[in-house]
Amino acid sequence: MIALRAVLRQFLKKPAFTLVAVLTLALGIGISVAVYSLLEQLLLHPVDFPETERLLCILHRRFDRPMGVNYISIPRFRLYRQEQTVFQGMAASVPEAMALTGTGDPVQVFGQRITSNYFDVLGVKPLKGRVFAAEEEAPGQTIVILSESFWRKRLGSDPAIIGRVLTLNGVGHTVVGVVPNLPKAWCRESDFWTLWPFYLRGTPQEELERGIPYLDTVARLKPGVSAAQAEQQLQGLAAEYDRRFAGNTDAKRILSLDSAVHQLTEDLRPIFLVLVCAAASVLLISCSNVANLLLARFSGRQRETAVRAALGASQFHILAQFLAESLVFSGVGGALGVGVGFAVLRLITHAAADLFPVTAQTPLNWTMMWSAVVLEIIVGVLSGLYPAWQATRPRLTDALKEGGRSSTPSRASKRFRAVLLCIQVAFALVLIACAGALAATLSKLQHVPIGFRSDHVFSAAVDLPPSRYDSVAARHRFAQDWTAEIRQSPDVESAAVVLGPPFANNGSMVSITRAEGDIQPVNERPRVFDHSCSPRYFETLGIPILKGRDFDDRDTPQSPKSVILSAAAAQRIFGDVDPIGRTVLLGNLNGRGEPAEVVGVVGSVRSAALRRAPEEELYRPWAQRSIAYTQVLVRTRGTPEAIAATVRRAANKIDPLLPLMRETTMERSISASLGRNRLLLTLVSVFSSVAFLLASAGVYSVVAYNVSNLTSEIGVRMALGATTQSVLILVLRQSLVPVAFGAAAGIALSFAAKSVLASQVVGISTVSPILLFAVSGTVLLGATLAALPSAIRAARIDPIKALRDE
Repeated sequence: MIALRAVLRQFLKKPAFTLVAVLTLALGIGISVAVYSLLEQLLLHPVDFPETERLLCILHRRFDRPMGVNYISIPRFRLYRQEQTVFQGMAASVPEAMALTGTGDPVQVFGQRITSNYFDVLGVKPLKGRVFAAEEEAPGQTIVILSESFWRKRLGSDPAIIGRVLTLNGVGHTVVGVVPNLPKAWCRESDFWTLWPFYLRGTPQEELERGIPYLDTVARLKPGVSAAQAEQQLQGLAAEYDRRFAGNTDAKRILSLDSAVHQLTEDLRPIFLVLVCAAASVLLISCSNVANLLLARFSGRQRETAVRAALGASQFHILAQFLAESLVFSGVGGALGVGVGFAVLRLITHAAADLFPVTAQTPLNWTMMWSAVVLEIIVGVLSGLYPAWQATRPRLTDALKEGGRSSTPSRASKRFRAVLLCIQVAFALVLIACAGALAATLSKLQHVPIGFRSDHVFSAAVDLPPSRYDSVAARHRFAQDWTAEIRQSPDVESAAVVLGPPFANNGSMVSITRAEGDIQPVNERPRVFDHSCSPRYFETLGIPILKGRDFDDRDTPQSPKSVILSAAAAQRIFGDVDPIGRTVLLGNLNGRGEPAEVVGVVGSVRSAALRRAPEEELYRPWAQRSIAYTQVLVRTRGTPEAIAATVRRAANKIDPLLPLMRETTMERSISASLGRNRLLLTLVSVFSSVAFLLASAGVYSVVAYNVSNLTSEIGVRMALGATTQSVLILVLRQSLVPVAFGAAAGIALSFAAKSVLASQVVGISTVSPILLFAVSGTVLLGATLAALPSAIRAARIDPIKALRDE
């Protein structure tokens, strides 16, 4: 207890030092632990299914594509599932949206259509009722399984839920089970699951059977079977598929297997590698800063330890007190770091809720927490024991002779603290440079030409239930009535419906080729983005018609098929030949493709990502290819949000049972596509700011300590005629030399960091000399401002008083 009081007394002697050091510890520990906790949830353990290492995804890629996709066609899935012997089970799923009625206002719910063994493959057991049985896997089934959250929130945890009939898309579905919420990383929006994924609304069944890959698949290995063995067998089945279905769209694909967990986290890994590096840099700066602060503090107490040793205190007792101070100091910083970690983690999960599959209940990783605390304790203990050991070496008379004079640190001690300061400055500069590169990239993406006008455009969608809209004509009539009703508003300039507008992430692709000359095999044809739209769609988005015409009354369900190509698609398919009036073949209908006449060419737009080149796209008239999912775009004269009520009323007037969904603006959709870049920039900027503050605190502590040790020298210099200005320059020069070396090292490291950043973040801007100059200037300015108070204090030293004290 006496030792603890002595430790606390030492801390209270210099509260500013104690506060800065403890906050330094807390920030370093808290930030690193928060980022690692997210890393563990999102990358290391994104799902909690039993034996996740046995869950595999089956990937296929075209010969001309670098990466495979986890989508499979109906015939390929059937062949694999029937002939394989290495998997405990193979399951397939496809997203589904339905209108729920009869439980209050109509609401759109999202889920999946699955094979009967889906939950068995995942290893999920029901909370209530049962999962689907194999004999139930047939078209036309009207049974449904609900998620736990949907059952609790939407249906009030109805205890009699099993056997209850819910109306989905106008058809009664009997609830047979309730399952735990699946991990957000596995399926972000799943309120329900129904059977039979082997159809796709809006696509002819014949085309699906001819090899359109759209089924999301997962397979569970049998115990004792390796992924290599499974891949070897599937390679043989893939060759068999090519022999049986040589004319299918997905023939001659390159097959590979991958861990389901790796597939889930593949697009997150680059972002988190950058964040982990940034957090590790903050932790390193924190450790360096703490070491510097403690070295300065303990080195300044050499005379105190010498006096205690002269009075009989053993070396062990002196070392024990220094050790106790380091442990208490590190313990307080670690405890505060837990709170900082919780706060940082909650802030990140709140900001990333719509961008990453995270939950507000993401826990701190205590293994990482204790590792960071132990690291900081080791740094603190070593920083305290070294000067304590030096102070207790048998040179008591030298220390006591110093009397009231300042003790001068050894040259080795000075060099070591200078190296620590260099490390802090270098890594702070690297983080600031990375933040600058990310900011430049984001700014460049925000100003890249997109090929259309995104301002004043409102978007909303409905999903037309097949029970009431079972034909192209019925869906086309709804679209006509809806847009006509919307256009009656004086605030509306134009309106149109579309499948797959820019940045909606709900488009599809189709194979295409010229109908004349040497016709390419279906599986080798180019694939372009496939849209359906009504007349005035291009007017609504401001996409220029370069050749030909827009869709109009000539394009009817009975008229010959027509298409409009983007300029990029026209160039890809026809080269320099004028495509107007020529025929293309779409898809794989009848084993050849559906013929359609090119009636127009429009400007190319960026519709998937701002960092990618304008897409190759084709557009079909809504009258000839309308599907259940109907999205309307409205160009307004005022703010786009103000038209939402008009759009909602127009839909309800035609069909009161249709819920409106995905209400947004085009500018918001584009902004959302940059959400991850923006969050990454924000976090790296925050981390770099923390690093800059820690480095500045390190500069201040080193300068203050140097000034305290230079008091006698400054007194002598001023007594011999040195001016205030020369003293100021002396102190700043000695203090800022390590900062300059750190800045130089930081510039070199910035180029290496840029290479790592460029390999992880697509389209990253280069680290320009102007940026590095600005960042270096900022760091040097910050260091100068941190050093200035102590330098001014040194310049104001009274030489007579300084010499008297000596």
